[in-house]
Amino acid sequence: MKPRLLVLAALFTGAVAAGCSATASTSNSVKPPSSTPAPAAPSTPAAPAKPVTLSTHTLGSVGTVIDANGKTVYFDDQDSTAKILCTHDCAMVWVPVTVSATPKAVGGVTFSTTTRPDGSKQLTAAGHPLYTFVRDGDAGDAYGQGAKDAFGGQSFTWHSLKAAGQTSIAPTKPAPAKPAPTMPAPTMPAPTQPAPVQPAPMQPAPTQPAPTMPAPTQPAPSGGYGY
Repeated sequence: MKPRLLVLAALFTGAVAAGCSATASTSNSVKPPSSTPAPAAPSTPAAPAKPVTLSTHTLGSVGTVIDANGKTVYFDDQDSTAKILCTHDCAMVWVPVTVSATPKAVGGVTFSTTTRPDGSKQLTAAGHPLYTFVRDGDAGDAYGQGAKDAFGGQSFTWHSLKAAGQTSIAPTKPAPAKPAPTMPAPTMPAPTQPAPVQPAPMQPAPTQPAPTMPAPTQPAPSGGYGY
């Protein structure tokens, strides 16, 4: 019986030793978590809006208009701050005027901003989002004045944004005024002076000769008694 007990004791001691060795090996291979979290990757900020300089210029056939960086500013009848309709293809022709902050009033016009579907801030005036026209190349161009077009089935009518005190809806070139017909003055005939009537010469009445009465003839006395 003693030899068997010794063998069991030896086996138990070896198992304990092996378990301790395995535990030590495992604990050495696992690194404890760091108490300082790894820094997060920096996020890429949205591209800032390009600086916009607002001013005014005068167009002979339109009036004094607002411009953004020298290009005439427009609005359309269909867009509003409640719902922006000019997007996608429309926004490639009519470029939204985007800003990073609300600018001061220019030309008596007060501005505000609205958020477009892409998250950018668009300049507005009187509840209308503002745009520039891709065809306006030089300062003073206003090819979009009175333009009508459609994108995606949505029609638009465009007007230049004018300075305060002027109507923004005006034709590019005013129709020439037709002169009122001139009525000729009535011609009054010159009064006709009657030719003076010369009185006919008075003809003396013919003189009728007085009738000649024959003198009474006295009979010659006859002879007789001699009275």
